[in-house]
Order: sequence, then C-alpha cells, then structure tokens
Amino acid sequence: MSRQAPYPESPYHRIYTKNRSFSQLRPGPAAPQEEPMPQETGPVYFQQHLGMVLTHTETGHVQGRLELKPWMKNPIGSVHGGVLFSFADTTSGASVVTYGHSVTTVDGSIDYLAPALTSTTLFSDARVVKHGRTLSVVECSITDETGKLLARTHMTFYNLTEAMARDGKTAPIPALKETMEG
Repeated sequence: MSRQAPYPESPYHRIYTKNRSFSQLRPGPAAPQEEPMPQETGPVYFQQHLGMVLTHTETGHVQGRLELKPWMKNPIGSVHGGVLFSFADTTSGASVVTYGHSVTTVDGSIDYLAPALTSTTLFSDARVVKHGRTLSVVECSITDETGKLLARTHMTFYNLTEAMARDGKTAPIPALKETMEG
C-alpha cells in the first residue's frame, strides 16, 4: 500500500512511496541541454559559471542578479537551496570586498522563507552590518522577479588581507567586475 505523493508530477514522486529506496527511482525527463560554456583564456570563476552578475556596488553594499536555469531546480521543481546560499554567499563576500579586502567565509546561516517554484530571476541585496579589522558581518536578502522574499542570510567573513599582512604577505584583492560579469 502506498501513500499519495505530495508532488505527483515530480520525477522523484516515488520517494514518498512505502518500501521504495532512492536506488529504485527512475530519473524524470532530462532537462534541455544548455550551450557549453565559452572557452575562456583566463579562469572561469564559480559565480561566472552560475551566471551571477553584480548590478550595484558601493562601499559595504552590493546587489546582484541571477537568471535561473533548469538545472538549478531540486526534485520538487523549486530552486535548490544551494543555489540560493551560493548566491547570497558570493554577493555578501563582494560587499566586504568593496572595502578593499580579500575575504573568505567563516560562517553562514540561511532562513529559507518561501519556495521559488515559478521564479525565473533572483535578486540579492547584501549589506555589511559590521566591518572590523579581522571579521565582517553581512546580512543579505534574496528575492525573485515579483519581489517575493525567498531567503535571508547572516554571514561572517574573515579578512585575509589583514591576516596575510601580519605574515608579511599580500592577498590578491579580486576585481568585482572581473569575477562577477561574464
């Protein structure tokens, strides 16, 4: 006897069926193939691969845009939480880079507030709450094209520039345009 799946149109709806394992699931229809990434002479950064673009930068404040692709969805058809977190992490880090520092993420938390089932574009708004010599704290909101709030994050970044300077080294400071625009 099986229970009715909450999303029967999902290719993974059998996951909700009694006595079935992941290995017994058959994949759903294949997503349309996207064009291959163009061959670059330089490095292609993670954010470029995802298609993240900065739309506004000022000291301590960055906004970004991400056009969603079919492969960014999870089995129920919503945007995968990892995409939302990556977008928030990248734009939050960029907001600290605006102070002229190279940084790395120390800690991050996310509240998923609504599913992105029909969204086609995501927007981020990252603001530095506290900029310190060693650590910076950033809050970021992710919305879709309708203005619906999908997620909020709280991120902490470690200042590599300051840390490396103490060791007599220099940290490369990423050029935001170079790393975010394709």
